[in-house]
Amino acid sequence: MVKWHVYWYDLLLVVGLGATAALLPTHPPTQWWILVVALLVFLTGYLMLRPRFSLTFGLTPIMIDYIGSSLMVIAMVIGVSATSIASLMLAIACPVVWNAVKTLRSGIIWNAVMIVLAAAAIASQSYASGTLGRDWPVITGAMVFIFVFSFMIGSMVHAAMRWGHERSELLDELQASQADLAESYQRLISASTPVPVTDSPLSGRETEVLALVSQGYTNRDIAHRLFISPATVKTHMEHILAKLGATTRTQAVLMAHHEGLLSRSEGEV
Repeated sequence: MVKWHVYWYDLLLVVGLGATAALLPTHPPTQWWILVVALLVFLTGYLMLRPRFSLTFGLTPIMIDYIGSSLMVIAMVIGVSATSIASLMLAIACPVVWNAVKTLRSGIIWNAVMIVLAAAAIASQSYASGTLGRDWPVITGAMVFIFVFSFMIGSMVHAAMRWGHERSELLDELQASQADLAESYQRLISASTPVPVTDSPLSGRETEVLALVSQGYTNRDIAHRLFISPATVKTHMEHILAKLGATTRTQAVLMAHHEGLLSRSEGEV
């Protein structure tokens, strides 16, 4: 699954505003100032919510989330009362509000309320112009389509945010486990007595690399500490395994410690 980014909403906002602006000449608003006010309120609500989307998924909604969502709902009703084309902004408002309130159930409720209010505003315009009897099937169909669309987008974004959160937690757990394993290994080798040797089959650099491996560092970490490339670290490890007759990094570390190859270098790295 592709990881969710808050910038996707920015792109959706730009596309939505562009589509609305392109269709305005064919459906001009009854009052331009009403549409401008609606747009300003809409953007205010969006900017209030945006910083929250870049934070952890599991954050509990706070007052600013509900205020920002309410502003977007109000803006939609105001905008649609000026021109039905403003209903295109529901494609942005629905998933934004959905994820501001965090849960699927509350997101569905907020979206449904917003869409019903927008439909009511459009229906009131048709009623005032005497065309409601002709327009209501189109209005109903459009709002059903928008609800289904927003449900799909909201669900996908919600799932992507949860995946990113769970992935972050998993990485934290793996790093903690790696640190615990390195600490346990250090206690193990400190409690054992290595066999001293006078002639090591490993070069000085290979011994440095293996010593860092024994402390739980990854190839990338070792490369950073020794100012070499990860590919060079990998080559050193291949040579170390071949010289010691080991098949894994852990086996190589245990063999090197048992033979006394790391007793001097571990204190120097």
